[in-house]
Amino acid sequence: MQDSGRWPGLEFGLVYTMACWNNNTNNHTATQENEALIENSGDANSNYYNMSHRRRGTAVIFNHYYFSINGFKARVGTNVDRDKLKEALKHLGFDVKVYNDLTCNDLMQKVREEAEADHSESDAFVMAVLTHGQKDFLFANDRSYKYDFLWTNFTADKCPSLSNKPKLFFIEACQISTSDSEVVQQEPEGNDELLPSKGNINLSGDFNFFFQPDFLIAFSTVPGDYSFRNRKNGTWFIQALASKLKKHGRNLNLQSLLTEVSQHVAYGHISNFPDNPLLDKKKQIPCIFYTLTKLLIFPKKPKNQEHNLTAHCKCI
Repeated sequence: MQDSGRWPGLEFGLVYTMACWNNNTNNHTATQENEALIENSGDANSNYYNMSHRRRGTAVIFNHYYFSINGFKARVGTNVDRDKLKEALKHLGFDVKVYNDLTCNDLMQKVREEAEADHSESDAFVMAVLTHGQKDFLFANDRSYKYDFLWTNFTADKCPSLSNKPKLFFIEACQISTSDSEVVQQEPEGNDELLPSKGNINLSGDFNFFFQPDFLIAFSTVPGDYSFRNRKNGTWFIQALASKLKKHGRNLNLQSLLTEVSQHVAYGHISNFPDNPLLDKKKQIPCIFYTLTKLLIFPKKPKNQEHNLTAHCKCI
């Protein structure tokens, strides 16, 4: 990051706002609008994704605190992220599955199981990974894997029951280059674990994206950069995401909601290491790409569709 105070990636317009859902209504009117949204979203010509299936869908959280990789420190604060994100997704009606500190083979197996599952009665699918990272790679407990493994398993040919449905992936991890990987193991100790940006960013070639519709992939930071984590409160990105989802997920489209998340991360935080100029007064901007073809809101389902959602929560 340059000392000019500019944030890498901000000028690229990485988050594209499509529209805002007007939530300045009383509770009665909001309920009527939600019911109308659910009913009309089943129309092929609707501007909104269909939210009238029996289930909201499955949300999977892969949380990594401990690592068996030599020299990798525990990600203190990640369990706060895990719990807040789980709470927000349950609030929106998702059946949440949480997996802690899985090995790479176990994580890959869980991803394949979800891709092979029947999602025909679901509105959407969510996956979140909270871990250490490098450019193009994420870390499981014991080794790294390429991050595009996560979403390439959910293309229409591999997971037809999620075809034409939103598939959302949230990645909380650094995206530094391999040559800087030792820094992942040397996060500054203290109440705040805040790391600096690493210079210029070239977006071309940094993401191996496939052109498939109905995906959203949200990284906590831009390619080549670090992601900031507070030992007590969790990461800037996940805390903002969880807060906005719980507060606005039922009445604000996700595309606009994520713009608010980016704004909060970019303008609401700054690192504080006055004794270390390399770490002091640094910023972060999320990097969000999507091929969504409609607006996405998670309205509260009618009583006859709730199907005891609170009973469907798994933690391992």
